[in-house]
Amino acid sequence: MSNHAPLCIVVFGAARTGRTRLVADLVTALASTRPAPLIAEGEVSSQGRPLMAGSPTWDIRAPTPNLILLTGLDLPVPGALPDQQAAEDRRLRQALQAAGVGWRVVYGQGEQRSHHALQAVAEVAPWAWTAAVSEAEAGRWQRLAANCDKCGDAACEHRLFTGLARD
Repeated sequence: MSNHAPLCIVVFGAARTGRTRLVADLVTALASTRPAPLIAEGEVSSQGRPLMAGSPTWDIRAPTPNLILLTGLDLPVPGALPDQQAAEDRRLRQALQAAGVGWRVVYGQGEQRSHHALQAVAEVAPWAWTAAVSEAEAGRWQRLAANCDKCGDAACEHRLFTGLARD
């Protein structure tokens, strides 16, 4: 039996950014966590409030999620969808910012995206997931955190983190 409160993770993301797959991957990866975590997709209400999908009355601030993730805009999409994705991403960021909650952007394709999300889980709930990170990688993230936490520029984040993933 665990002495921890249930882990609550909400995943937001524009269309075709892998939000649904990431939720499924996290549910699978954290299946043995006790107490069982609450992992769900997030959406923005017609009033511009971030909510847990399927729950029109659930306010993102109560209960407070341990972790709010936003899927990055780095997955390939056809045609004019990138412009629509960027607009939806801006709307999501504005809603989260207006609600006064923090979030982390998750980049990568397939398992890499899931791995980055699980690293974020390990930082906020080490009892739920333990990530293996090299000393060099940990130092690099610490240096970036001081500036990136204050910026919120999606294009900059994409360039920065896709570059780090190649290193």
